[in-house]
Amino acid sequence: DYCQSPECHALKCARESVRCLDGTGDFRITLLDTSHTSKQVAGDNWCAAGSRYGDMTACVEQEPFASMRGYDWRIFPHLTQHAEHQPGQVPCSIYRKSDPNLFGKHPRLGEWGCFGAPLDEWTELTLTLQRRTTSRIEVGMTMNGVSYKATDEVEPSDPTSIKQVDAFAIGYPNGRGYTYVDLAAVEVKASSTGEDQVFLTV
Repeated sequence: DYCQSPECHALKCARESVRCLDGTGDFRITLLDTSHTSKQVAGDNWCAAGSRYGDMTACVEQEPFASMRGYDWRIFPHLTQHAEHQPGQVPCSIYRKSDPNLFGKHPRLGEWGCFGAPLDEWTELTLTLQRRTTSRIEVGMTMNGVSYKATDEVEPSDPTSIKQVDAFAIGYPNGRGYTYVDLAAVEVKASSTGEDQVFLTV
């Protein structure tokens, strides 16, 4: 539900209900190739400017984040499969990182509704990244029995092409009461056809 009706807005549902889109914020999750970076994150206080959205955005556009390559998943877990793109809000989407921002959002490889994750229940999110050919990568995500996939065509010589996944990052710009995220280990394995696959379960 987007709470788009005037009646709903009059009840301030748009900002006060977890079922509504406005103000809920999206989880931004990237799988990263850091082999092109020239420096490392220096300790826990890597963004000395502060934790406000504008401060953090400026920090993740600087090194070492600017030189990282990767893919960015953006999700509103509570929205259903029927959620639609609204001005400035895309329910679930996948991007290739092609600009300095750690959570780069261009090109957009696919957009969909989301997962309809249940309230007060543990739910796993699985992200997949599979190289099918030298220039074709399949990216996907699954949660609550719902899956989405997209394909990216990118030549190995492209400056945004990745060769490995050795890091990940999670951003959540608009806090709405999520207290913590429980992470499993990143698993990398080769398929029976020799294709590289990366799985991240959250």
